[in-house]
Amino acid sequence: MSTYTITLLTIFGVIGYMVVIDSNVAEFVNLTLASIGVWFRKRYLMLKLHPFWIMNPVGKYLMMRKYRRMAEDMLQSIKETQEQNS
Repeated sequence: MSTYTITLLTIFGVIGYMVVIDSNVAEFVNLTLASIGVWFRKRYLMLKLHPFWIMNPVGKYLMMRKYRRMAEDMLQSIKETQEQNS
């Protein structure tokens, strides 16, 4: 086994031992993992919904896609009303 594997095994072994001995450590580990999930969710939403969408290619693509759909719907409704009036 490599040094990296042994180091990771030791770290997780110590954490596992501490979780078995004290329930507060288990709660701490759960909260830490939940905060990491919240951090990733926050980064995802910031990337997707950032107000400066001109500089953000992901947000720009999503906004342009939404505007394109709205324009197509408007054109279709205009054509329908023109056909009904004719």
